[in-house]
Amino acid sequence: RRDQVLLLAVRDDGVGWLASTADSTGIGLANTRMRLQQLYGDRQSFTITAGTPRGLDVCIAIPYREAIA
Repeated sequence: RRDQVLLLAVRDDGVGWLASTADSTGIGLANTRMRLQQLYGDRQSFTITAGTPRGLDVCIAIPYREAIA
């Protein structure tokens, strides 16, 4: 958590994007982006970047709020 933002990050050290899929968004990624946009509008972000030296880094940032018990 950073201030009022919950950051979720996943790092993968596998082969990363294959050349043939580097420009592909896929239905799962498209659905995830759409759902985050519907829930949080401009208060969210979803990024996928190439890892160094390989793999992928995925980061989702959404507004943080305390659970109501």
